[in-house]
Amino acid sequence: MKLFTRIFFFTVLVITISMTALSFFLISSSFENAKKTEIARAQDEYKMLRASFATGLYSAVTAENATLTVLCRRLERLLPDDSCTMLLDVNRNTVYTSFPDNAPYVPENEKTGAYSFIRNIDGRYVICTMSTFSVNDASYTLIASHSIQSVFDETKKLCDSYVKIYMIMLVASMVLMLILSYMISRPVGKLSAATRKIAGGSYSERVSVEAHDEIGALAESFNTMADEVESHIEALKDEARRREEFTAAFAHELKTPLTSVIGYADMIFTDPAATDDIRKSADFIRNEGMRLEALSHKMMELTVLKKQSFTLLDMDICECMTDLCETLDVVLQRFGAEVSCDTEKAYVRIEPDLFKTLLLNLIDNSLKADAKHVEITGHTEDERYELAVRDDGHGIPEDEQERVKEAFYMVDKMRSRKQHGAGLGLSIAQAIADIHGTDLRFESIVGEGTTVYLSLEKAVTEE
Repeated sequence: MKLFTRIFFFTVLVITISMTALSFFLISSSFENAKKTEIARAQDEYKMLRASFATGLYSAVTAENATLTVLCRRLERLLPDDSCTMLLDVNRNTVYTSFPDNAPYVPENEKTGAYSFIRNIDGRYVICTMSTFSVNDASYTLIASHSIQSVFDETKKLCDSYVKIYMIMLVASMVLMLILSYMISRPVGKLSAATRKIAGGSYSERVSVEAHDEIGALAESFNTMADEVESHIEALKDEARRREEFTAAFAHELKTPLTSVIGYADMIFTDPAATDDIRKSADFIRNEGMRLEALSHKMMELTVLKKQSFTLLDMDICECMTDLCETLDVVLQRFGAEVSCDTEKAYVRIEPDLFKTLLLNLIDNSLKADAKHVEITGHTEDERYELAVRDDGHGIPEDEQERVKEAFYMVDKMRSRKQHGAGLGLSIAQAIADIHGTDLRFESIVGEGTTVYLSLEKAVTEE
């Protein structure tokens, strides 16, 4: 949920709960006070009525029911028009009543003095006050009602008025909170938008400081941070530019000795006095020198310039393996190792020189791990060509298998230095794999060897 929405709904919820609680307290207090006032008035009227009844009964000749009925009717004239009375004898039998037929249940009067209770009679609320007293050695219970319907009517009107006022105040509060929430969340939204632009590479993006509160201080801190980030980015770009210039100059200088090596090898190859072995060696030097010359530029693009626009060609994987084995012949004799290839014939999309470099790096890494046998297998699976390079070297610990593709990372630093390694072979191999749309996957057991898997795209048409 967005900040704007949270502020708005939380504030409206607090306002609603507060207004409801306050109105309930005020209306309840008003109702209880009005009810207490009416009860007090009803008891005062009742005391006057009871005293008049006792006085009239003292002066009466007899206390028969007819006399009591006449006396009660006279007393009712002292009460408001909507009042009723009831007289009960000592046995709780009704002597006189002006209550309707559905008069409410009359409780036992267990309290001393007048006792009041509220009843709903014919849809109207009344306060009934009663007490038991003795006159001329006779016990009577007198009940008189006093209407308090006006209290309930006024309470209902008060509730209706509150609902109207509440709705008006709620709508007004919602409008005000919409404005306030927008004013609070708008600077945060600007900060968020500026953050996304900077993350997208627009390092010159800044936010305007429109307030002098905490959000304004946050905006100033954000701009300060953005200034520092931009300065560091510029410094990194400048450093990268200097490295690119250095690498370009190095590649240019490398071309000169390579040209000389290729030239001298060509001269030896064309010398009539040279033997067949010398011609074969010179031809190998010339071919590998030319490949190294071309490869030096591709390595510069790959590792420094990060150029990912190499053209992939449809090549016969078996021919690539044959060329690879011929190149490795001398190296394998020096290490006392052997390489075997068992690849299913297929055409794959590769960049020949880079792909050969990838395999050479993998095999070189195996030979440096004291492998005596390297096996290359390949087969078609669905629309891909799965290739695996297995060796019987030292193996790679499981916790280091993901790091071996990092530049300059070496599992056995002492052995790598003795063998003139720099820890770049597998990082270059992974970069070449990225160009071919694949990834190097390692499975290794320490002391038993390592297997590297990669998947190549098959050619659309095969010859």
